[in-house]
Amino acid sequence: MATSSCLLTFTSFMIIFLEMGSLKSFGVLFNPMMDSLECSAAELGTVIGMSNSIGFIIGPITGNLARRYGSRVCVMTGGFLLFVGYLASAFTWNIFQLTITLGLTTSVGMGLTYIPQTVALVSSPSEHFPVMYAIALLGGSFGVMACPPVVDFFLGVYGWRGTLMIMSAVMFHVTVFGALIDQHVHKYSKIKTTDTDQASNDKNEPGFRNRLKEVASWLSLKILAEKPKLLLQVGISLLQGISSAAWMVFLVPHAVSRGLTLSAAALLSTGGGVGHLVGRLLHIPLQGYSVISAFWFVVLLCIINSAAMFMDSFAQDSYVVLMFLACVNGGAIGLLNILMTLVVKDMYDESFLVDFFILSNCLYGLGEITGSFAAGLLYDLTRSYDLAFVGLGIINIVMMVLMLMDGVIQRCCSHH
Repeated sequence: MATSSCLLTFTSFMIIFLEMGSLKSFGVLFNPMMDSLECSAAELGTVIGMSNSIGFIIGPITGNLARRYGSRVCVMTGGFLLFVGYLASAFTWNIFQLTITLGLTTSVGMGLTYIPQTVALVSSPSEHFPVMYAIALLGGSFGVMACPPVVDFFLGVYGWRGTLMIMSAVMFHVTVFGALIDQHVHKYSKIKTTDTDQASNDKNEPGFRNRLKEVASWLSLKILAEKPKLLLQVGISLLQGISSAAWMVFLVPHAVSRGLTLSAAALLSTGGGVGHLVGRLLHIPLQGYSVISAFWFVVLLCIINSAAMFMDSFAQDSYVVLMFLACVNGGAIGLLNILMTLVVKDMYDESFLVDFFILSNCLYGLGEITGSFAAGLLYDLTRSYDLAFVGLGIINIVMMVLMLMDGVIQRCCSHH
């Protein structure tokens, strides 16, 4: 790979490592923060979900800001906002203050870092793109595996406020990685709509309609008008956000509610990270040698993930079973996050890929907020996370059904 491609892969790997690792670590901080801030699980879960999900929701805006001003400026600005958000969160005394510092400031920082960096990677012209994409996303696997035990150690020494201060210093390194981005290499282009005929047609259209088209293009909504069938894939992204966020945020509190110590519960996150890592490593040969198509791989993983969620209710406090299920869920969720983009690349025109990536991440972010709130609310009502995990199993079944529907529609259309 060329030096520029290697550098892009490295910066993407490290940014995803820090952001996904920090999100998973809030499972360790969850109970101490809930007790200290005197809030409900639904409230805190929603704010933690916002810290990541709003960054995805504003993806159409931050993605186009990167296109106009360059990824370097966006990522460096976002890294600074991550630093400020985590640091300010250490000095909050109620859930409303935390909503501003963690739920809003940090989320905007995430949107300015993750989306421009990853879209630049997705649209890379390198012939080694599949390898680059797989390596970069392994950063999330390593982050989910490595960060929670470290945060658990700092929590025991410095408390949750001191731990957030340390995390803020670590997150400031995102700014450094942003400075390494080559402004002139990692620009990406949207669907080409600037040819002569299109330009003349736009001039003849009423001003309001023309403006509406510009807004739709800026928000990457134009692909839904050109390919309405992508609505099914966008819906799957929403459900995947619900499933991923609820599992990541509440895995540790769920284990603690069953009588496990916080340290033992934190190791479940490491188990999930190991599954995450192994799954993404297996993805490379499975896809490289065409052992199974991305489409059928998604269907299989939805079945596996839902089965593991359903089995959780029977595990009770059996640590070995809980660790096994955490590994399975981590592996399935990690693979699904990769495969959704590859399914669209296989089933649809590649010219839609960048805009679909931006839009699907936006819906994924909405799902994260929804999942975090719903799982927390169910706990507040039942004082148990069992029902929430059953719900996550049902969501994965619905994802499978939607994927199969899209496959059937595509096959029917290909025969006409």
